[in-house]
Amino acid sequence: MHDCHNYLHLLQHIQSVGTSTSLGASARALTLGFGRTSGSSSRTFTYPELVWEFRSLLSRISAIERQDNWKVFVGIDELDRLGSSEQARAFLAEIKAIFDVPRVYFVLSVSEDIGSAFIRRGLPTRDVTDSSLEDVLVIEARTLKESEALLQLRVPGFTDPFVALVHALSGGLPRDLIRYTRKVTETHRRNRRPGLAALAREVLWEEAAQALTGFRALLARHDDSAATAQTVHDLHTLITLIREADSSRANPELEQRILHLAHAVHPPHAEGTDPVGEPAQRWEEFSCYLHFIGTLLEVFARPNFAARRAAYTGPDKTPGDLQRLAEARLEMTVSPHSARKILEQFRVHWALRPAALPRIVPQPGPDTERRRAAVRDRS
Repeated sequence: MHDCHNYLHLLQHIQSVGTSTSLGASARALTLGFGRTSGSSSRTFTYPELVWEFRSLLSRISAIERQDNWKVFVGIDELDRLGSSEQARAFLAEIKAIFDVPRVYFVLSVSEDIGSAFIRRGLPTRDVTDSSLEDVLVIEARTLKESEALLQLRVPGFTDPFVALVHALSGGLPRDLIRYTRKVTETHRRNRRPGLAALAREVLWEEAAQALTGFRALLARHDDSAATAQTVHDLHTLITLIREADSSRANPELEQRILHLAHAVHPPHAEGTDPVGEPAQRWEEFSCYLHFIGTLLEVFARPNFAARRAAYTGPDKTPGDLQRLAEARLEMTVSPHSARKILEQFRVHWALRPAALPRIVPQPGPDTERRRAAVRDRS
């Protein structure tokens, strides 16, 4: 601990101390004086100095003979907070010089893209993770049973249907699982909605409204055309309908509008254009998420959930297992197209109705008017 404090001080300041002595004489007396001055200034260590100092400190700590199997573990959490994956790899390239101290082990928390780069080691393209990391342990999301066990410890009495709902929304990620559980309990405490269906409608409609609001802002920021303006207005109308809807009663028309939007290939009023840029790239992710929310509404916001679950879930109906909803939620981060396939398989096994796509009526433009005029002239 003393050495650690010393190194911390060295990283911040260099202290300088000076002394002075003065001797003087006069007609009446002899004077003798002493002076001492001190000060500190900041200093930047060079990279080789930093490496040598830190390796030296770790070597002394690991050499402490407290027991036969004495080891030192250094944890570095959330490397993805550094920014992009390139920045995280650059950080690994800088610190890997301290990874080979005897009896010292480094445990790093990395994002999936860095971990996948290590898993691809041995392929023609090499990367800094290949020479820095010894092993990668993939932490899988929780299964439905594991989520139920976790929530029974935190929220005793949280019944199976509500566990299945928050598990699907979270994808089995513990942090999101706790967040959605808190959201469900707070919604129930605030509105006292009886039963699963009303509570699921309120939570899921709010999720849909938040997704619509986010994409609406993205669309308005990147494109200011007339077609985009109409789409932004339509999204605003749908958000208003969701906000004003009564969650205590079913609203098939509202849910059908959500599914219509989820199945559109392009944003409304943009079918005849070739969308480019970030909004076009995000549309598939956004519409897939609406498809996911619409599916959850048809599963959890309908009467007789227990009977339907018993009818559609079984050992011979794996695609209909509620765990597949959580898998679809996680798959969205990899491929929205793949997530849609999981959702469609689930919908088939649960006998959910296909969304009736809106009929597209082309709006007459200048070319259309010219063609009509030519037909009239020929007539």
